[in-house]
Amino acid sequence: MAKSKSQSLRLQGPRRRPIRAKKRASFYTTWMRWPDACQQVRDHVKAWRLVLAELTPSMQAGETKALVRAVDLRTNKYFDHRVPKQFWTQVRIWEGDDRLEIEWSGWLHKLRRKNAIPNWWPSDGSPHFQCFFFLQRGDVDRHWPPVGDPSTSKVAKNRTGPKPKYQWPAFSSVELTRILLTKGIAPSSVNVAEMSNRLCQMCEDQLSHQPTDSDMRAWITQLLKHFNNIWPIR
Repeated sequence: MAKSKSQSLRLQGPRRRPIRAKKRASFYTTWMRWPDACQQVRDHVKAWRLVLAELTPSMQAGETKALVRAVDLRTNKYFDHRVPKQFWTQVRIWEGDDRLEIEWSGWLHKLRRKNAIPNWWPSDGSPHFQCFFFLQRGDVDRHWPPVGDPSTSKVAKNRTGPKPKYQWPAFSSVELTRILLTKGIAPSSVNVAEMSNRLCQMCEDQLSHQPTDSDMRAWITQLLKHFNNIWPIR
């Protein structure tokens, strides 16, 4: 006997695929895969060493937010964890062949001890989870707009209205990196007071805003501490 359409639907259960697809599309509208985000930055700066130098301080300042998604390979369930900005001062990032690599196992062990994530590595040594890093698309697009995007054209930039507020930490970190690289200066030999005066004046000239000398010195000190761990950048 042929089954009616209603009987067939009941046997199949609720159709959730469109809802999952919509949720998936919404996620990727908000978040970019780590390799895609790194490549978008590289399209601007043209070298992986400059991607490392520009992206890392932006993430440490909380201006480019990140998320890690852990996928259970047995059930396809996933767990999303927002990455705090302090994370980027606790892990090592280095230049790979065609992307930036992250050494973050120590951070995972800390979360596991706090029961913030499941025990991903069972005693048999075979992982049940796979992890993926994402950066917030809006943050990446704001600092490094997609190359060839019509919204970044000269016509689009001549919009009326108040100018967007540019964050001086991101600007000063990029300029500090460029000064060190172009002048061949090691982070350990930087005079913080002189560099603070220089960067404060550059902020005033380029952003029409100058942070306090104490704020700039504290930010330079934090950047130099990070640079000492990755220098020289080749």
